[in-house]
Amino acid sequence: MQAMRDAFQPLFDEYIRKKGYNTGTNRAQMHLPFLEPFHAEYVVANAIAMPVIDRVLDDGVRCTYLASDTACPGSDYQNVHSDLPPLFPGLGVSLPVYSLVLNVPLVDVNEENGPLEVWPGGTHLNPDNTEHTAIDGEMVKAATMMHAEKVFMPAGSIVIRDIRMWHRGTPNRTNANRTNVALIYNKDWYGAGGEIHIPQETYDALPPRVRELFRFERIGYAAKMPWEW
Repeated sequence: MQAMRDAFQPLFDEYIRKKGYNTGTNRAQMHLPFLEPFHAEYVVANAIAMPVIDRVLDDGVRCTYLASDTACPGSDYQNVHSDLPPLFPGLGVSLPVYSLVLNVPLVDVNEENGPLEVWPGGTHLNPDNTEHTAIDGEMVKAATMMHAEKVFMPAGSIVIRDIRMWHRGTPNRTNANRTNVALIYNKDWYGAGGEIHIPQETYDALPPRVRELFRFERIGYAAKMPWEW
């Protein structure tokens, strides 16, 4: 985790200087370049996480997103939201899981530094969640009446959630950044992919499982820096 923090911080500082905050007050989502240590096997093909992800998503799992979420000092609450809208809005049917998010915190996450808050009581199965950027009206009311929990975890631990689960970032009241690495794993048929740029020599040197996970990305292209997205 120290190596990850050391590699991340100068990239993040440069990103904020060039692009600014983009997911709320003093909060930023930043894509990570396909460079060491961000594509290390212990992160992107974690030996504890992958058996769970494989069991849930079945064969052909692929990774289509390698990024970060950082709550800086002074960040505020996000709106409760789901990361994706339903596959078939208006169908009124709860569909099986097709996409999972894996988060790895680079620092210990506690009550004070902006933990992720989740609504784990089946919100991922709500077929009527047609607005994925902010829950409006009745959904705000529903969120206040449902059980929610904040996810506290030490640096280097993992949390896996259905991408449709309602969640939000909470305020960081400390003087240090709280960063999560974020990866998205999809069923083989879901999502176009091709957004992550991977130099050919880097791809050829990857462990077999990591190559398999990123097989649909842009192989043979120079690694894309965060501010180039």
